Amino acid sequence: MGDRLSPLRVAFLDPHAFTRHCLAELMRSVGLDVIALADAGEAAARAPERPVDAVLARLDSVALWNAAVIEDLRRISQAWPEAPLLALAPFENADAGLDAARMGFSGCLSPAITGRQLVDALRLVAAGGVFVGPVPAAEPRRFLPAPKRNQPASVLTPREAEVLAMLRQGKPNKMIAFELDMAENTVKVHVGRILKKLGAANRTAVANPVPHRWD
Repeated sequence: MGDRLSPLRVAFLDPHAFTRHCLAELMRSVGLDVIALADAGEAAARAPERPVDAVLARLDSVALWNAAVIEDLRRISQAWPEAPLLALAPFENADAGLDAARMGFSGCLSPAITGRQLVDALRLVAAGGVFVGPVPAAEPRRFLPAPKRNQPASVLTPREAEVLAMLRQGKPNKMIAFELDMAENTVKVHVGRILKKLGAANRTAVANPVPHRWD
């Protein structure tokens, strides 16, 4: 039927040339529009000419929260203030994922992630969701704080993320149904779930994502 979603635009930062090239090519092979960058300085220089939907930063360890790393993250956030930031880093326990969330990341991805999971995670956070995984089997419940009573779930499914992306483009249900090849009533169901999960009163309330902040 109608056109599918345009390729997700991703800025990928990795200081190591070999892994930067290999991982960028892998992401392109699964349909992502990737700009590969070495550091925050290069990101700042390219940002004005290259808007992105999400930023993926490869780190040697999420435990390396030194002053230099924090400054780089701040500069990246300033370069693309409305793009969610994800970390791609090895982690062996839940605390690492929580540390990444506290630093302003919308996602923390293990190198064990598959190409399809990576695409789904990027689409999810680009639409306002949160992704942490894969979860270490030893402690699968500690990545996120226990939900408060009556608190809506914040994580969207990949399909809900696609619908939300179109809502933020101002598209009506009929057009969303056409472009995603689904029934209009199904779109209405997805919209209702999105509003509930994000704690929004109406479509207007989810039209613009809230950018992350760095102190």
